[in-house]
Amino acid sequence: MILYKQRNFSEILNDTFAFIRENGKHFFTLYLQSAGIPLVILIPFFYYYYQLTANTLLDKTRGLGLMISYYYDKYPELLILILIVVAVVFIAFLVINNTFVPAYMYYYQERGTNFTVRDIFVFIKEHWLRILIFGIIGTIVIIPLGIVAGLLSFILLITIVGVILPLITLSLWYGLWYMDYMLDNRDIFQSFSEAWRLLTTKFWSYFGAFAVLFVVAYIIQQGLSLGFNLLFMMKYMQSVKEGVENSLSSHLYAAAMVFIQYFIGVFFQLVLAISIAIIYFSAREERYQIGGREEIEQIGRAE
Repeated sequence: MILYKQRNFSEILNDTFAFIRENGKHFFTLYLQSAGIPLVILIPFFYYYYQLTANTLLDKTRGLGLMISYYYDKYPELLILILIVVAVVFIAFLVINNTFVPAYMYYYQERGTNFTVRDIFVFIKEHWLRILIFGIIGTIVIIPLGIVAGLLSFILLITIVGVILPLITLSLWYGLWYMDYMLDNRDIFQSFSEAWRLLTTKFWSYFGAFAVLFVVAYIIQQGLSLGFNLLFMMKYMQSVKEGVENSLSSHLYAAAMVFIQYFIGVFFQLVLAISIAIIYFSAREERYQIGGREEIEQIGRAE
């Protein structure tokens, strides 16, 4: 697929799904190879956190706070060690998860799919300082902007589009900011401005395409989450009546539910990240005609 290409609303949607259809096997295989180990480590902790939170709601005598307090009193060193390990693994997962799509697109535009997971880690290693800087500066910037966007969404609650306009615009701009900072040699504040310029090149086309994917992903995830939670509560209540609420089948069902919901969320997050990448290259082509120049350079090299 040609990344540097001018696209309108429908073309962004079509090319997002076309990219997944053409490169999905390679894309998701590399993602699982790079983020799989942190995921495998984190999912059991997410499951136990989910279980403890549910116990907090259903039975205060077995709540999350009491459980943490118990282990802190009995095994403080072990609890601290576990929390440190989880924090380190979680940070590693965030770095891989957030940087995977920029890294993948960096190699894809140069080699197609002729690269491996090792190249992804090489990219992360070479850009670790930029990732750290963005993690700090991006967090400082996004918090007040997120509050403002939330307030604007509340004010615009009387309209349908107005509610999602500020928050989705902020999400799209933030993704473009990170893409530009990872793939170009600008400093972080130059990329900050460049992201706004790219976003406003064809604002309504870019916003509309991303908003459609965002809303569809949100509705599907919330619907599945509601369905899973209802099934879990029904099974839990049945187990309570039978006096086997702590049976192995109940725990396996809950673990499978958490596992499936988490991977569905990751999948849609990656789809949205791909759409941001498509928008990024489209906006760059719209402003700078990079694709045309690359074709001329390729012809010149061939001659």
